[in-house]
Amino acid sequence: MAVVSRRAARVAASYGGSERAFCGRGKEIATYQIIDLSFVDGQAKSRLYCKLDRAVMQDQVSWIRARKHSRVVTGVNGRDSLSTACEADVTTMGHRPGAHR
Repeated sequence: MAVVSRRAARVAASYGGSERAFCGRGKEIATYQIIDLSFVDGQAKSRLYCKLDRAVMQDQVSWIRARKHSRVVTGVNGRDSLSTACEADVTTMGHRPGAHR
């Protein structure tokens, strides 16, 4: 599955001097750009995540209310999603799954 090949990145802002200091994941970071990530049809990553979160919650609530509901999110596609995320991490950051960062 080559999902990561359908992505796009655009530089949203550039920073210099003291504006480069950020903190993320408990680490200080000297950055110089903010990028906007989009996927497949140009949707912004954050909007796509919000839509997906809502859909997952709706699916879960439907299953809780009626156990005969055929779930969209299963163990199999959950595992596949994690695999895609790991592949994207390797592609963009050079990290290998299980490697210490």
